Amino acid sequence: MGDFSGLEENDYVLLKNLKVEFRRDGDGEEDGSPEEAFAICFWIYIHTCASFPSDILVQKQPDVASSVPFLRLDEKKKMKLFPLLFLHEDAPNPDNYVPWAGIPCASTEIEFPLKKWVHVGCEVLRDAVRLNIDGEIVGERSLTCSVNKDLHAEALKRLYLECPFENENMLHGYVHQLDVLFATSAVKNHYAKDPPVQLLIDHSSTSEIEEECDGVWSIVGGKASCRRSFSLDVTLLNAFGRPVNKEFEVVASLLYADNAAFVENTGDYESPLLMICDGVEYGSHDRPCKIINGQISFKLKISQLSSKCDNRLFVIRFEMPNLGRYPFFEAVSLPIRCVSRSKTVRKLSNPNCEDGSVGLIPNIAKPNPSSKRIKLGHDIPFSLLKQANNRAHNSRAWTSNKDKNHGMSMSRRVENGYGAENNNSSGSDNSEATNSDPKSMLGISNPIPDLIIFKYCMGGPAERCQLLKEIAVSASEVQIAHFAKQVSLFSGCSHHLHQIKIAQRLVKEGIEAWTSVSENNNHVSWDNLVFTINQHFMKIVNTARSLTNQDFECLRRIGGCRDTVSQEEFERIWSWLYPVAFTLSQSAVNEMWNSVSPVWIEGLITKEEAESIILQQGPGTFVLRFPTSRSWPHPDAGNLVVTYVGTHSTIHHRLLSFDFINGSSSKKTAVKPLQDLLLQEPELSRLGRMVRSH
Repeated sequence: MGDFSGLEENDYVLLKNLKVEFRRDGDGEEDGSPEEAFAICFWIYIHTCASFPSDILVQKQPDVASSVPFLRLDEKKKMKLFPLLFLHEDAPNPDNYVPWAGIPCASTEIEFPLKKWVHVGCEVLRDAVRLNIDGEIVGERSLTCSVNKDLHAEALKRLYLECPFENENMLHGYVHQLDVLFATSAVKNHYAKDPPVQLLIDHSSTSEIEEECDGVWSIVGGKASCRRSFSLDVTLLNAFGRPVNKEFEVVASLLYADNAAFVENTGDYESPLLMICDGVEYGSHDRPCKIINGQISFKLKISQLSSKCDNRLFVIRFEMPNLGRYPFFEAVSLPIRCVSRSKTVRKLSNPNCEDGSVGLIPNIAKPNPSSKRIKLGHDIPFSLLKQANNRAHNSRAWTSNKDKNHGMSMSRRVENGYGAENNNSSGSDNSEATNSDPKSMLGISNPIPDLIIFKYCMGGPAERCQLLKEIAVSASEVQIAHFAKQVSLFSGCSHHLHQIKIAQRLVKEGIEAWTSVSENNNHVSWDNLVFTINQHFMKIVNTARSLTNQDFECLRRIGGCRDTVSQEEFERIWSWLYPVAFTLSQSAVNEMWNSVSPVWIEGLITKEEAESIILQQGPGTFVLRFPTSRSWPHPDAGNLVVTYVGTHSTIHHRLLSFDFINGSSSKKTAVKPLQDLLLQEPELSRLGRMVRSH
């Protein structure tokens, strides 16, 4: 094959159209045959498979009516590579049916993934077959070479492989970059070059979209006065997870989740999905966006409500129309329930129950945060707060006062007014109050004004984060405590109380951690930062258990950092890790974190890792984890989640009650340990385990 761009229609072939013939192409050279070592290498994307077992490739010859498998997915979804007809004595006879389970073959040990590009290398030797997955040998089987070499030479030349016709409506997939190599050592080289590409939703950008317990996104939409914007990032990555530096237009559409039909316009003919560009709303189909350096961020709103469409669920589909309709050039969101502005108040479990019958895993919806995502890079960096103290030209000064509880609380002395947050002018008598900078309204002795409380309750995550950082270094503890109570009262969610109360310590210790490792540099090496993070984590948690390499890999993914770490990336890590460390410092959880046998908390693991741990361990198996999509000041940041296997082997994720975790640490009367309460839950019976290297 020639040069590969990975972004042309002819780069991808339908699996049902695939046919592999064994030939060497050369000037006057006779066709080669597979009687010597060769390998078939290709990338495969299996979109759907209606039933298992299912043949991917079968061996056929013009003189033989029936066929035998060459590559198949068995009933356990494992890939198997069979002996070659006429070359191996162990190959099945097309004329005499025998159960394929009795034929010696090379096999994978785990399920073959669907809807993902995978590189397959099938090595056929005279005395063995080897199966390679993503450049590594995963299965090998020794075989007996046929003794009738001369007799079968011509038959071998006419042998070919294809996807069986009867699988056309059962197995749907695509193949990319198929080659027949007559040097098996080239399998790794084939894997390393010209990988295929795939359009994906970056799920780290969905952290501030409310996900209900049934795995459905809840998004506030409808009328222009009510609907909220939310952000989704879309990435174009190759099979190695690297961004593809090509510019292509991406279009977003709102579809029904049950049949993928387009959602109709609203009653006033407004597009059901709107894209915001420079503050103006456009129909999403009218404004395709270019993907640059492998990434694009969509800011969207939904104008159509589920209640106006028979309560049906929606999905958002992103596609690159100029490249044809391929499933790997499309990215589809989770199901969406579009609701009008919620007026319900979250029910809270009673933290004062002394009999241990706390509503530990409440069956309630999560609070409805803004659907915008946190972008700490747009907020006030921790280090700027510290550096401002030394800048004479700055219009505001920062002072530090000793505090017996936190070691240091930072307060600000306003010398001159500076940049108002809202620059819109108004001719009303209240223009001074509405346009004045909230930061300049903070007094040392007066309560934080209602305007700032209102801004916090109505703002998105980025606005809340920015306000809290300012308040943390500007207000007293009394002011912050009053602010936290007012926000909890007006928002109807007591979990805001916890996030606001830890703001001062989070900002202060974040400044200390970054300053100690950065030495006024804008970037630090990951290896140097690891030591500092671990040191501060162990100090906050008051534990001798350090973070493992797997924990740091989880943090690296959360921060989106590589060998060097910027201040913005550090802030992402710290805003997620500090609430986790604070939770682990509470007596109700600290004992479980320090437990060696059993290991109650498997370190910092993702949702996907948790599911893989328990999926094969039966109903009732559970693990505890911290949600990687919840960062400060999200109300649930640092909270524990129980991931468990329910009936019919379905996986569930339930949030533990924050009120119990924080309330039990301050109770004077004894309550049952958290681990005992967990095991009393009818859905939870045994703790799942995973093997992690340290």
